[in-house]
Amino acid sequence: MLAVSVDPATGEVGRPVELFRKPRYSLDWAGLSYDVSANGDRFLMALPVPRPEAQPVAVVLNWFEELKAKMGR
Repeated sequence: MLAVSVDPATGEVGRPVELFRKPRYSLDWAGLSYDVSANGDRFLMALPVPRPEAQPVAVVLNWFEELKAKMGR
């Protein structure tokens, strides 16, 4: 993340200054992995949390039809 100074009178732009480096493994959905606080003082970033105990997610398709079949409808 870079910042530059801008002179509002002339529109002159200063040299970029690095504010911080984005973590390598940040969650990035179409570039929307961060937001800025209302007062502009802070950034909020979505980062993955390593969780070795996490289980895979099972996706069941047509579950309503399966439920109706089990209920005899």
